[in-house]
Formats: sequence, C-alpha cells, structure tokens
Amino acid sequence: MHFLQTGYGVGDILMASGILRAWRRIHGGERVFVVSRFPKLFWRNPDTIGAFSEKKYEQLMNMLAKPFIWRIRAALNSRILKPTYPFPAPGRHIIDSMAATLGIALLPKERRPFLYLTRAELAKQSWAQGWVVAQSSSANYWTVNKRWAPGRMQQVVNQLLERKYQVAQLGSSADEPLTGVKDLRDKTSLRDAASILKNARLIVCMEGGLVHLARAVDQTAVVIYTGYTRPEETGYPENVNLRDPHAGAGCWRRDECEHCQNSALSISVNFVTSAVFSQLGVSLKRD
Repeated sequence: MHFLQTGYGVGDILMASGILRAWRRIHGGERVFVVSRFPKLFWRNPDTIGAFSEKKYEQLMNMLAKPFIWRIRAALNSRILKPTYPFPAPGRHIIDSMAATLGIALLPKERRPFLYLTRAELAKQSWAQGWVVAQSSSANYWTVNKRWAPGRMQQVVNQLLERKYQVAQLGSSADEPLTGVKDLRDKTSLRDAASILKNARLIVCMEGGLVHLARAVDQTAVVIYTGYTRPEETGYPENVNLRDPHAGAGCWRRDECEHCQNSALSISVNFVTSAVFSQLGVSLKRD
C-alpha cells in the first residue's frame, strides 16, 4: 500500500491524477491512497483506494507516534510518494518532471489530469449547457506574471454578449469583475466548477488551475499565455494556446516581470476573440 501526497496548487494536484493512472499501469493494477489539500478532486477516481485531507493524514501520523506503534508510522512514511518538479522547470512538461521523480515515464494518454463527476453533479450545473466560461485574471498567490492586460477580457465578453452568448465568470473574488456575466467568482467548489466547465461550450482563460480543471473533464480551453512559461511546459495540445511567438523561453519569475507584461500586451483582443469564435464555429466578419 502506498500514499501519494500531492502538491499545493490546483494544477499540481490535478496532474497527480495522471501519474496515478501511470502508477497503476506499471505496478500491476496497484491503487494508492491520496493525501491532498483538495481530496474531493479524487472522489470516484478508479486509480485510488481513497483520498483524505492533509489534516486527517497528520492526525493519523500523530496517533501512530505513540509508543509501541511507531514502527507502523515508519513503515507508512517509507511508502509515501511525493511527485515534485524543479523550479524553474523549462523545456519539459511539469507532469513529466513530476512523474520522473517516481521513476515513471508517462504515456501520451496519461499526460493529463483526470476528474470523475457524477450524473447528479452534472445535472446540478446543466444550466451551463451552451454557455461560455471566462476568467479575467490568473491567481496571484504564486506570481503576477500570468496576467493579461486589464480590461481586455471584458472586451472579449462584450463580443460574446453581442452575439447572444451567455457567459459565466469563474475564478477568485480578487479577479477583475466582468459585467454582463453570471458572476461565480469564489462561489463554487472545485467540483462544481468542473461540472460547469463540462456542461459549457468552452472556457477562455489564463494559464493556471482552470486550464488543468478543464482538461480533467475533457473541455476545450482558449488559453492566454504570457512569457512566464510555454504551453509545452504547463499546457495541453488539445487547447488553443495563445502566446507571443517572439516571447522566447519562459522566465519563470515570481516577481513582476516586464518581459511577461510585454508578451501579454502582444496578445490582442482580436487574436483572442478570433480563437474563441473559431472554436464556437462562428465566422467573424472583417471590415
């Protein structure tokens, strides 16, 4: 029996599910327990025995620290899997770096996250069928360098609204608010957000956790990249990945970076709307 301990960020946690799939393939069908900040992301996952929070795992370890049973704790600690990646990690997808720390080479079909929703969860968010999901900003707790230019996502949304599309906004309450949308910032659980994404037509967003959440439920994303990283390192080929072709290698800097700002500015509103409407099967007239 093994325990897989995930990373902190939503993307890191979700990518661990792809590694679980590979682990089971390589180790004769062995399933593992998952210890995670968001254990609910592993509910119903066929590659796990079960998932519980880091707090509950810590309580278990404290209990096993008592006299006469400390050997059990030592045995469990020796069976903890911790997929990590170096930072920065240029030139290789993060999930491959994570898998390599466990001696795993991923198959192409495993190089992605997986999330399993129930029919009830999907039915609860069925209102989102046909909607477009938008994210106005990327989370800033790690770096500000994934941001697009302020106000530009609103211009994308305006064009969607003009063509009678309904738009829902996911993300953090700290994100730039969008007008004319169903504002769901910080109003959904991650599983609810995944159910909304699964029901929707597509999502337009920045590089970050929502990209991985959308891929986990097989939803297409139009993703805006700055110079922070490259799609080959943090994205998925099934998405429409928009990045300045002159941005070069990712900087991977956590402090505010002029290189990232300039590359973000190079992604125009027209570039994004063209990609969005192309995915929606709509032809934009040009003057």
